[in-house]
Amino acid sequence: MSLSRSFSRSSFHLLVAAVLVLAGVVCGCAGPGVRTPPVPGSYGRKMTVVVLPVQNLSRTDAPLRDIRRLFEERLSKLGLKVVPESVVEQVMARHRMRDVGGLDAEMSRAFGKEAGAGAVLITDLELYDPSYPPKLALTVRLVAAGSDEPEILWMDSAGLSGNDKPGLLSLGIVRNPRALLEKAAARLTDSLSDALSGRWSKAPGVVMADRFRPDRYYKSPLLDPSRRYTVVVAPFYNLSHRSEAGNIMMLHFVEQLCRHRKHFRVIEPGLIRHEFLNERIIMNDGISFANADALFSQLRADLIVTGKVLDYQDYKGAQGNPSVNFDTIAIENKSHEVIFSSADSATGNKGVYFFDRGSISTAHAMASAMARSVVELMIKG
Repeated sequence: MSLSRSFSRSSFHLLVAAVLVLAGVVCGCAGPGVRTPPVPGSYGRKMTVVVLPVQNLSRTDAPLRDIRRLFEERLSKLGLKVVPESVVEQVMARHRMRDVGGLDAEMSRAFGKEAGAGAVLITDLELYDPSYPPKLALTVRLVAAGSDEPEILWMDSAGLSGNDKPGLLSLGIVRNPRALLEKAAARLTDSLSDALSGRWSKAPGVVMADRFRPDRYYKSPLLDPSRRYTVVVAPFYNLSHRSEAGNIMMLHFVEQLCRHRKHFRVIEPGLIRHEFLNERIIMNDGISFANADALFSQLRADLIVTGKVLDYQDYKGAQGNPSVNFDTIAIENKSHEVIFSSADSATGNKGVYFFDRGSISTAHAMASAMARSVVELMIKG
């Protein structure tokens, strides 16, 4: 096939994106080793989106309906068509959908066929503390709907505290929990807007120095930085006192791995949960190699990333430091070896020496930086 010289570079890129979509690459029809990363920008702003009810991982009273409606409003302002809640609830009831934290093959097809949706927005609330200063942590992802293998198109998170940027005379302190929620929603939907325009950045929501690199790590020569791996991120085994810390840590790694689409294709957590139920996998002190074999086979994956959470703690009020402590392993399919492992622990004031400048107010923000460092070590060493 030849192209006329009159074609501009932008026209060529649009043509390539259209060919990929028609060929089913974005929808997941290619094999796991050769699949091209989905391009959020190729979906455009005319997409119809289902906004699922918020999954509450905070295990506290929180305005879940308000959060859902806030995202519906902001997506509409971006020009996206949002499926009415009544239609979403009807589809969920017909298919007895209980888990709103992921998208499996059945619900992907159902939302595509019965609700006319091209994507589903999944929101996880990790932290909601309305006391002064208010604190909030949200993780949101957009997943392509309509096929048997829904793909993560975009993912981002925000962990905020009302006193993150007090400014001169403390005028920058946010005292109203609703105002903090709107700030987080604005940051996340701005990130989604950039992704829909083809500008999704690898940069995390928080920028940290090397102070959050793992305390120790091992990297096997079998981990090839030139390859693109299909990755299962399994829930971390939770040994902490924080409920849902294993699922929360899983989401941190899904997000950070998704930021490196050249190196990793991350399987949608809803598909992984479905296989856990199908195979009756129960993690006793972590994932076994027998369970790993089942996941490799059913999900056609190259790597399984998981680990253990030893501590994941936020604090109430303006005084105190969050703490996070976890181990990570990556198991490779062909060799059946652990080809990467790390151990890391940190508190919010790690590496802070003067006037609390640079201290971290939420466990979410710190765990995000720690997970980012681990993923970068997997790629670069």
